[in-house]
Parts: sequence; structure tokens; C-alpha cells
Amino acid sequence: MKQIVHRALSAALALSLCLSSAGAAWYGRDIQRQENGNYVLYEPYSDKNIIETPYHLYELTYIGSADGMAGVHSTQVPYYCAKNGSEIFLWNASGRNIVSDSGLHAAGFISDGGYMVVQNVQNGLYGVWSAEKGQLTVPCRYQSVRLLTGQYEGAEAPPPEIVVAATMNGQTWTPLRPYDGKVFLPGEFDEISTASGLLAVRKGGRTAYYDMREETTAVPQTAANRSQMSAWAADEVEKAVMAELVPEELQRQYTKPCTRQEFCQLVAAITQKRTGNTVQQLIVYRGGTDSSFTDTDNADVLACASLGIVNGVGNGRFAPDAHITREQAATMLVRAAGILDIRANREHTPFNDADRISTWAKAAVAEVSAMQTEDGAMVMQGVGSNRFAPSDPYTREQSIMTTYRLFRME
Repeated sequence: MKQIVHRALSAALALSLCLSSAGAAWYGRDIQRQENGNYVLYEPYSDKNIIETPYHLYELTYIGSADGMAGVHSTQVPYYCAKNGSEIFLWNASGRNIVSDSGLHAAGFISDGGYMVVQNVQNGLYGVWSAEKGQLTVPCRYQSVRLLTGQYEGAEAPPPEIVVAATMNGQTWTPLRPYDGKVFLPGEFDEISTASGLLAVRKGGRTAYYDMREETTAVPQTAANRSQMSAWAADEVEKAVMAELVPEELQRQYTKPCTRQEFCQLVAAITQKRTGNTVQQLIVYRGGTDSSFTDTDNADVLACASLGIVNGVGNGRFAPDAHITREQAATMLVRAAGILDIRANREHTPFNDADRISTWAKAAVAEVSAMQTEDGAMVMQGVGSNRFAPSDPYTREQSIMTTYRLFRME
């Protein structure tokens, strides 16, 4: 498979998304909004229109790998996107439609290796289109299709491998090869995902792991060090790490206070994994606005701010290294839940120290206390004696546990 994205790239680059505004230029090309309301991409020196659309035109240059839809795969040649409701239109740098079959339309961005999920206009079923081959490689006969990316570490690591998870009935899944649609692993499974860079297939309550490149069984390696965790947190923290919901730099010193930036990283991770889109892609979908701070350019912070999950502290600052408090964590969890369409599903807890909760956080604390996973775990609960302790710091392991529980909610 052609090497497109390299795991060794920094996390910030791997999540960067360039949204061009009117007058923005890329390699001599400009996007302008015309008087008729249409957006036009043109080459100013030749005055040649390449793309014209009545919908806002975005320039997509690089989105790194994420489970589900990995994103545009080029740092050199831009792709252009316009979105109308649920329909996505994509063009390459020369203005050619990525999907040339008029009976299909794009259902997501381009993944590593140039693959994308497409939908058949007539029957509504999904398949996979290869931008490199210019044709369907997985036929549109599935009720749902996801692209799963296996990661490899190291400077000389090969590019990520892609496996297609496809279902005909919405209940059981089959792993397919994206380049020819053939079965990658025989059988139908209750769940297919990636964990620690491996393909994880679950059936009958048991999970098996496979190297996506070698197509052999493998043993997942987790960076979670249980000796650094509190006993009551170890099981859930390790599961969150195995599910690739904890950035590598947060897989240590679990009992130290969590910073505002670190919490954004955790929220971004669960949002990407749950939706199959990067947080930056969600900004495109939901019409968020670009954010910037004078004291951080962290991609997850900026994306969370653009989605309204987190705010700055004033004067253009974010204070990324400041420790997050419990009421701040509750507020961010509830805002993230709104992005993920998760709602409270039980009665909220009336805490004894409710008078100590800041006015701006009261509603969020009440709502997060009413969120419970299917197996009975509260997303965020009190600290004992029916107290919430809103101003207390929130540790890394507590942050990992609560974001993991939010991720698991139905």
C-alpha cells in the first residue's frame, strides 16, 4: 500500500485541519465567495475556475489517522470539500471529483491509502471507493461500513493498515480488505475495533487480536502501568488505554492532577473514537468557528474550544497547564456529551455541598451526576459523604475514568 501518513508525525500535525476562508490561498489557488453567494476555487494567474459550489468550500490539507474515518491523506496536495446537509462533496487539487460515479456520493473524508466510505444513491447502502484506483473496491451492499486504522510505532514504521468493518444486518460485523472487498478474517463478529494498533474482534464475550498487516494473531501491548494507578482505578484506566482513548503522554503518573490541556486531549480522543471523525471534522459538520489562544497552539485544545466544549480564561489565554477542577471537568464532560448526543438517563444527585458549586457549573454538575453507563457506573460521582467537592483538583486517572465512562454510554 502506498505510504501516505506516517505514525512518527507529531500529534499536533496529525490532527491539523486547515479550513480556508475567503481570500485564503494554497499553492497559488484562492477560495472566494462571489456576489451570487457561490464559493469559487480559482487560479488567480490564469483566472481559471476549478470548483464552483453554492456551499461553503473548505480546503483540507491533512488529518491524521483516527479510528473510523481517518481523514484527508496529503500534506502536499490539498483536497477541497463542500457539505450540504449530510452530503459531502470532495475534489482533488485539479478540480476532479474524487467519486466519479454519479450514482454514489461520499459519506466521509478520505482515509489513509486513499479510501473513503460511499453511499449508493438509489438503494442507500454503503461501500468503499478507492481514490487511487478511481473505482469501488468494496461494493455498496452493506447497511453500514467503517474504516479501521492499525497504527505502527517507530521512525521506520510502515504506513497504517486499513481494514473495513462492514455489516449487512446492523448487528454482526465482518472485516474486509479495502482494496478488493475480500474477507480479511472469516466469521461474523459482535464488534470490530482497533486496540493498541491491532484489530480487535469480539464474539460471545471474548476478544481476539490480529496484526492487520501480517494477518496473524497477536498479543496487544498496553502502556498502562498498573503500579502507578490507584487500585480502584486500575481496571478502567487499563481498558481505556487498550481502547486507544488515552494519549501516550498521559499513560503515566496517573495520580497527578490533570491539566486543562490534558483533559482536552482525553475529550478529543473519545469524541474521535465514538464518532469516527476527528474533532476538526466535527467542526466542519457543526459549523464551529476557529479558535486561537496566545499561550497554546495544541490542536486538541483549539478543536475543543471551536466546538464549544471548553473556554479560555480571558485576555486571549487558555492556561493549558493549569490544573482542572472537578466542576470544570463536569462542565466539559456535559458539553462533550452534547456533541456526542448523550443525555442524562437517571435522577441527578443532590449533593450536600451544592452551595459551594459555582453558579456557571451547577447545571452541568447536576446533569453529569445523572449519567450512568449500561453496567451501572456513574460517569462522575461525588467524593464521599454525598459531597461533590467542586474546587478540588481532578487527577489523570479520574479524568481517564470519567471520559471512558462517557464514551461507553448508550
